[in-house]
Amino acid sequence: MKRAPDSRHDLKTQTSASKFAFRGSRLLRQLCCLTLLLLLWPEVAGAETLTGKPYVTDGDTVKISGERIRLEGIDAPEIDQRCKDAPGKSYDCGLVSTIALRTKIGDNSITCEGTTRDRYGRFLGICYLTELNLNGWLVQNG
Repeated sequence: MKRAPDSRHDLKTQTSASKFAFRGSRLLRQLCCLTLLLLLWPEVAGAETLTGKPYVTDGDTVKISGERIRLEGIDAPEIDQRCKDAPGKSYDCGLVSTIALRTKIGDNSITCEGTTRDRYGRFLGICYLTELNLNGWLVQNG
């Protein structure tokens, strides 16, 4: 003999599922708010800012007050590295990239912002010459 569906049981199940869904959406909202807070408030995320006149050690690394800063998101040749141009002629590409960065910065101060360090202990940052993003400038200028 088949029992007729118990509408009270179905209602109870729906109510429990609704409560669970509500708790889940509430938790999701809280996580979204926390993430947004961390993104908008860099100090909470451990952001550091270094400002000063840099010494350019190579095309993607500078020193400010003895702190080594690796320009995040780029990779330039090491200062003694040689490369080949399109026709295959060898040239000092590491020296070229180092001189390009030194020339661009000149005798000016820069500001570098970041939150992490690489495996060598270098501060990973995005560096600015006033409003110019130097990391982006290096990529655009090869």
